[in-house]
Amino acid sequence: MNSITPNSSSEDDSLPLPVIKNSMTESFPEKRLSRILLVILPVIAVVFFAFKISHRNSGTGEETTGIVAANQGIFALGRLEPEGEVIGVAAPGGSGDSRIETLKVEEGSKVKAGDILAVLDNEKRLLAAIKVAGSSVTQAKANLAKTIREVETTTDQLRAALLSMEARVETARTKVSRYKLLVRDGGVSKDRLDDAMLELKTASEMKREAEARLNRYASASDADTETVDVALSRSEVAKAESMLLQATEDLEQSLVRAPQDGTILRLNLRPGERINQMEFLEMGNIAKMMVRIEVYESDVATLQVGQKVILSASPLAIDLNGKVERIGTLVRQQEIVDSDPAANTDARVIEVWARLEDDSQRTAVNFVNLQVRARFVP
Repeated sequence: MNSITPNSSSEDDSLPLPVIKNSMTESFPEKRLSRILLVILPVIAVVFFAFKISHRNSGTGEETTGIVAANQGIFALGRLEPEGEVIGVAAPGGSGDSRIETLKVEEGSKVKAGDILAVLDNEKRLLAAIKVAGSSVTQAKANLAKTIREVETTTDQLRAALLSMEARVETARTKVSRYKLLVRDGGVSKDRLDDAMLELKTASEMKREAEARLNRYASASDADTETVDVALSRSEVAKAESMLLQATEDLEQSLVRAPQDGTILRLNLRPGERINQMEFLEMGNIAKMMVRIEVYESDVATLQVGQKVILSASPLAIDLNGKVERIGTLVRQQEIVDSDPAANTDARVIEVWARLEDDSQRTAVNFVNLQVRARFVP
């Protein structure tokens, strides 16, 4: 009996062709995996490319894609500030630990440069010093007037004495001349001549003394020169007037004045509190509002004076408009940062100042120091 051996190939040949193709497809699972990869790989490539761009921009804060720069402009953070910025006002130097006696302004008050903002409690002491210095000036001027009168009187007396001495000398000289003739003729003794010559010498010495005393009080010429006594008295007047001037200047230590035109934005101290060189108020010229924008150093080269900038912030009902007025030259670390914890805070920036348009000015005065997002329009 013959045995029959199964032949797989003969069986396959007996199957229809579609059955054979299906059987082969199901036996190769790697082909199914290939189809899945063809769908997933493009998606992964797109995600990876987007991640690289996002990481590059957020990592340095300095690179912007060409599409964003061309279509949307440059973005940066800024702050609304008065022209000249918000300034803190303290008491003048030398006020020590004085207290605020009286406040002359309140928040919102408009002031001019030089206006008194507050009076300190050292005002009474400084006013008393002015009064004392004024009395010293009055006394020094009285002494000067007295000295001038005394000099004039003494001068007149000395001139009269000098005239008397000159007459006495002439008398003695005439007497000597006459006695010389008499002695030669034997009319008088030589002793009488010696006495006359002694009298002439004495009169001459007294004349010289009178001249010296007169020169002390009056000039020998017609020039307007003062005597020593008058000059000393006048110097005392000048000294007293200098002390009065110093006391008057010291009075400024009790007054706090506005350094510029502007509006009082905030009072930090009240009457009765020690000032201690603290900034007791803040003020600014809000009539001229501007925006200080910190632009990444890599973006500044694309900006120019006069370029339009649009400002936005959540408290603002509408965007504010302005134009670039000044571009700084100092590169420094960023100060205005986003509230996002992941925001870059180590970027290097340059300050750009933009002046607001009139309509935006009226809105900005109500939002001093507001942080805004600035977009520079290409």
